[in-house]
Amino acid sequence: MPAWKPAQEHLLNTVVENAALLATIEDYPAVALGISDTLKEIKSAHSAQSKDISGIAPTKQELRVEMGETILIYSQRGMVSATLTGNKELSDEIDHSLLYYTKGRASLSESRATATVDLIELKLLKLASLTAANVVTMRAAIAAFVAKKDEPTTEKQAKKVDGTDQVPPLLDKLDGYITLEGNLIHSYFPKSKLSEGFDLTSKLIILGGRHNPIDLYVADSLSGKLIAGVKVTKVKNTNLFTISDEVGFAHFDTCASGKQKFLIEAVGYVTQTITLIVVRGSGAEMVVKLVKQI
Repeated sequence: MPAWKPAQEHLLNTVVENAALLATIEDYPAVALGISDTLKEIKSAHSAQSKDISGIAPTKQELRVEMGETILIYSQRGMVSATLTGNKELSDEIDHSLLYYTKGRASLSESRATATVDLIELKLLKLASLTAANVVTMRAAIAAFVAKKDEPTTEKQAKKVDGTDQVPPLLDKLDGYITLEGNLIHSYFPKSKLSEGFDLTSKLIILGGRHNPIDLYVADSLSGKLIAGVKVTKVKNTNLFTISDEVGFAHFDTCASGKQKFLIEAVGYVTQTITLIVVRGSGAEMVVKLVKQI
């Protein structure tokens, strides 16, 4: 979270003589209110941007596993029936492992599960051990997973709309109000302690409000496939780390500007350290390619 607090726009007012002088400036109250309201909006956007949505994914994964296990219960029965009647082709078509339904993107899991159940329903008369009620049970498991599978994406989009997308224009808005405030103070009280105090205070507000987000996309060096579950750690502070999501995206809300090193670790891949040039106010973005261990 940023170091500034909304009360900072009142720093000039904490000195009695400053407050008296500022009260004489025409249009100052409107500008001061604009600064105060914008700072509150920025704080709200930062809160939305920092929202923890990591707790949603496990529930989705649990439902994906439950969906796969449910289908396995009945597809295994169907496979036996198909084998006993000499229908090896059908037996092979519905014979899949749990990983077939639980590995990869959520949309792939859904399409595979649906295809299996569609085939079972189509060939139901040839599968003596299965009933229409079994098909209903499998479809219910798929529906439960589908209802949850898009929640992380939806939450990320909401987080982006309420937080990430809002911060840059709000900071520009804040800069505009602070420029107006400076114009008034320097116009009414040029080369004064009040104007000098404003210059220092305004820098604190602007620097405190701006942050440096880090966006990393982690992919397999050969296939280009994005990798989930990658741990990305700040080398200068190993207590600060993030995990890439199901589409290989890893994010830090803020990071110190300048050269920063990150440790990239993933099961089955060679660990590597990368260096980013973090630009104040805009952060950094990179695609990291990992090499598989031999």
